This record gives sequence, C-alpha cells and structure tokens, in this order.
Amino acid sequence: MRKFTPLALRLCTAHRSAFSVRTITSTQSKALVSTRDDIEYCRRLVHKHDYETYLSSLFSPRYAREALWGLRALNIELLTIPTHTRTPSAISMRYAFWHNTIMGLYTQPQTQNLPP
Repeated sequence: MRKFTPLALRLCTAHRSAFSVRTITSTQSKALVSTRDDIEYCRRLVHKHDYETYLSSLFSPRYAREALWGLRALNIELLTIPTHTRTPSAISMRYAFWHNTIMGLYTQPQTQNLPP
C-alpha cells in the first residue's frame, strides 16, 4: 500500500511540536504524522490571529481547510518571531530552526495510506 502525507499537514505537525516530532516507523521509512491535536492547534492559532481567513476557510472542503490552517499557522509563526524575541541572534536562530524543519520535510519520504 502506498502512502502520502500532504505538506501542509506535515507543517502543522512540525509547528505544534517543534522539538518533539511524532514519527511512525515502517520497514522503509519514517514520516511525520498529523493528529487531530495538531490540526486543532493550527485551527486555534489561525482563529486567534487571522479570523477572516479562518471564517473563509470554513467554506472549504475539510482536507483543504486543514491544509490551509497548517500553512497559515506557519505564516503566523514566522511573522511573530520578531515580536517574541528581542535579540537578533535569537531571531536568526528561530528562522534557522524553521528553515531546517521545512527542508527536512522535503527530504523525508511522504507517507499516508492510499488505496493500491
């Protein structure tokens, strides 16, 4: 059985648990897995910081809505880095963390159950 995980849901998982990423182990690969808690975290973040996008996302199909929340949550996180941190070195370390996390998503095999 082939597997596939949309990038936005993988970002949602990486965003919620920045230092402890949930992984599954198969015989061939490890993959990030989004849970309901991850998606709910992203939904709340978008609801709090970008209410207009949150409202418009409610008209989208569920899979697209969850992907949008993941991407918007990442955008919100990146935009709020300078407000959460004062020193330039800490700001650049946070940006470097997100850069490495996103690049790591592209290097790992994508997995989720799909029909054969």
